[in-house]
Amino acid sequence: MRDLKKITLCTIAVLAASSGMASAGFSATYTGITSGGKVLVGGIEYSAGHMNFDYSDGGTGDRGRDQFAGNGSFATFCIELQGVRLDVSRDFDIDYVRNAPDPVGPRDYDYQDEVEVHSVLLAAVSLGWINDDLSLDGASTAQLSAIQGWVWKVLFDDLNDGVNDSSSNLWGVGASVSGAMDDLHDEIVSLGGFDQAGRLHGLRAMLDDGSQDQLFVVPLPTAAFAGLMTLGGLGGFSRIRRR
Repeated sequence: MRDLKKITLCTIAVLAASSGMASAGFSATYTGITSGGKVLVGGIEYSAGHMNFDYSDGGTGDRGRDQFAGNGSFATFCIELQGVRLDVSRDFDIDYVRNAPDPVGPRDYDYQDEVEVHSVLLAAVSLGWINDDLSLDGASTAQLSAIQGWVWKVLFDDLNDGVNDSSSNLWGVGASVSGAMDDLHDEIVSLGGFDQAGRLHGLRAMLDDGSQDQLFVVPLPTAAFAGLMTLGGLGGFSRIRRR
């Protein structure tokens, strides 16, 4: 299964290289968080998990793929700590994670940060916690919190050895979240670490300077879909799953 997983990761990497960036512009409203616990960041506890949104532009704005493709709701993970207000529609632009946050935070993100976010999400897909459009698969709420914790950990440059000890400035609060962060760390390492070559195809960020920036997934270009069909169809490459 590891060989199949490596092949799939390589396929995703090729597709990501050809995937274009979506044009800017859609509106969405934050409706709440699906959280199983908190993550300690710089001495402050933050609720962590799936961030839930509803599209609020009547279908006139840009859309992503799969769970992001319709006019209803989607769930994602945030990439900064700026607050987000409930029931307030915001206008988001779509850009690469490396070009976040918006507004610029204590430091800009860069390409390595983006690679590390891919590594975290691919490991969560491999464990069967989420699908490759960031929607819920088999994750518990604690595991959703752990995914969010690792996204923050890599973006805020708090990569130590993944162990919850006094050297860790960012880690899960309580046994369930910290244990899930350990499990996710082990899977990241098994797939090649934080700079492995795989990419979650279409991964982008949704940015707004007055609200918390989030992850987003754009569609593959038509040419990439055609190439996949010649390889035997989309079904074998829709996700990486542990068997």
